[in-house]
Parts: sequence; C-alpha cells; structure tokens
Amino acid sequence: MARGAAEGTAPSTAARSRHVAPMTPVVLVRGGHEYIVNSAALAKWSITKATPPPAGGRITRYADGELNGELVDAAKSLVTLPAGKPRTLERRAVFTALGDL
Repeated sequence: MARGAAEGTAPSTAARSRHVAPMTPVVLVRGGHEYIVNSAALAKWSITKATPPPAGGRITRYADGELNGELVDAAKSLVTLPAGKPRTLERRAVFTALGDL
C-alpha cells in the first residue's frame, strides 16, 4: 500500500480536493518531496494508471491499483507548476476549503 494511503493523509487530501475543485487542477506541494494532485490535475498532465514512474520517483496508488494523487520525488516532474508563489489568501482559501470537508 502507498505510504500516504497507509498514513491516511495524502489520499484523503486528494479525495477532498476533488470536492473543492472537481474541474480545476489542484496541486498541493507537500514538503520538498511530494505533490498531492486531484483527478483534474492527473488528467491535465495525462498521468494515468499506465504512466510509468520516472527513475527515482513514485506514483502511488490505492490497493486496487487506482492512482491516489501522490507524486513523490522525480514523479513531481510530470507536473508543471506555474511560475511564482501562490498568494497567502489563495493558499488559506484552499486549505480552509479542504479542512471544511
């Protein structure tokens, strides 16, 4: 089982982001080693169950093989973040919305 799935953190955050922004790609930067993305982000960057993880990276999955939205280390290279940092209020809004579910 994926590390995030075992801890109950990453997949639940990804699952909650589907409800907050189901049609908008959401990428949560979690520390320096992983991104948590929603289904819209997986689709935007064409990351599927068939996508091989890059060398030195991991695309984690649920026990049934479905993607759970966690991209670790080199797998983060599959996603392109916009330039600059999000503004503080935007960040608060996303985290507040995720926490309210």
